[in-house]
Amino acid sequence: MRNDEIERPDDTFSALFGALPVGALAEGPDRGVLAVNPRLIELFGLSTAATDLVGVDAAELIGRIAERCVDPEGFTDRAAELVAAREPVEGDEWDLRDGRTVERSYRPVDLPGGSGNLWLFRDVSATRRTVRELAESEERLSLALSAGQLGIWELDLGSNDSPVRSPRHDWIFGYEDPIDDWSVETFLEHVHPDDREDVRRRFDAAFETGRWEFDCRIHRADGERRWIEAQGEFHFDAEGTPTRAVGTVEDVTDERNSREELKRVNERLDQFSSMVSHDVRNPLSVALGRLERYYETGDESNLAPVETSLRRIEEIVTDLAALARYGSTGDEHGPVSLPDAARAAWAMIDTRSATLETEPVTLIGDESQLQGLFENLFRNAVGHGGPDVTVRVGPLPDGFYVEDTGDGIPSDHQDHVFEHGYTTGYGGSGIGLTIVDRIANAHGFDATVAESAEGGARFEFRETAPS
Repeated sequence: MRNDEIERPDDTFSALFGALPVGALAEGPDRGVLAVNPRLIELFGLSTAATDLVGVDAAELIGRIAERCVDPEGFTDRAAELVAAREPVEGDEWDLRDGRTVERSYRPVDLPGGSGNLWLFRDVSATRRTVRELAESEERLSLALSAGQLGIWELDLGSNDSPVRSPRHDWIFGYEDPIDDWSVETFLEHVHPDDREDVRRRFDAAFETGRWEFDCRIHRADGERRWIEAQGEFHFDAEGTPTRAVGTVEDVTDERNSREELKRVNERLDQFSSMVSHDVRNPLSVALGRLERYYETGDESNLAPVETSLRRIEEIVTDLAALARYGSTGDEHGPVSLPDAARAAWAMIDTRSATLETEPVTLIGDESQLQGLFENLFRNAVGHGGPDVTVRVGPLPDGFYVEDTGDGIPSDHQDHVFEHGYTTGYGGSGIGLTIVDRIANAHGFDATVAESAEGGARFEFRETAPS
């Protein structure tokens, strides 16, 4: 049967076929072209009118189209495979030499005179470009979120379901793998109990303002306590009812710790400057005054006070240097035997006939700094308690203690012993116990003073309650 003998499409079909928004090619049983719409001509830039292509060999026309492709041989071979298999195919994409991308679909059709084929071609360049740009945008967003250490989340307030949550979000809360369920209540369960009511109030206020921003403490799933910064907003429907919440969380623990450490450093610098200015001025004034008298009168009795003042300055400078040195936690932390550190400190001072007693205690710390803590306490105990004083170092459930059998510290002085300038009256710079307090704080202990069973001084060092 000749191609021109096959039943031609009627006018209605021709009109519909010609109006298709995609390129269309219909071929008959002998692979002759039955119809081509104008969109196909436009899509591939063919120079022949659509009506002039009716009756030509469809394989030849497909070959002409293939010349526009980056891979013409692949285009024609694949077309032959589809015709032979006669299985419908969608979304067969091909790149054109001009940079565009077309999607080819194939449909086997039954015609009155036998089997035919229908080809549809659609320009998907804009779609592919959009998909690529979206993928690139998502990649940039992912990189930005990763660089910014942000966790993102979304919550459907109707279903209380969280359809969007980044892995970083769940990691911040201590989950190595994403968890299935997340809600406002799940979040609040992680919030530190002391912060929970404040966080609830901020969320309640956000129903009015639409936004929230706050810092709070959380308990991670692994038990670690961290600080986070939370920001987000509610989305409302036309009636003003909140339907969706989106937000970010960021672990700001290190940032807060850095700010606190910087604050402490600045406070120590101010304190150090004040100490140098205040403590050195008096003995320096005495020394200068006595030297001036000596030069005026030649009286050598003025030199003894000069020597005393200079030794006092030396003592103050030594203690101030120690105070500066013990102002941070240091980098040499490890298991420390307190009896060993205590005995090392005991050997460094003039203990006269005093006695040291110890019980086994081990903690994580800087051995050199802890030895400095003991040196200051032992010097204070021997100097204040007399030559035969007994000093004991022992454990507490949450720390350790150092006590002596001396005269003790009056109860109305106990709240002030760690202040700079406090002295027990037997001499010293008034800095020693400030150093003790500084070292204790650097190791996570609160230092307090009380009375021992024998009436002497008892210094207790207990773990600082977490904030």
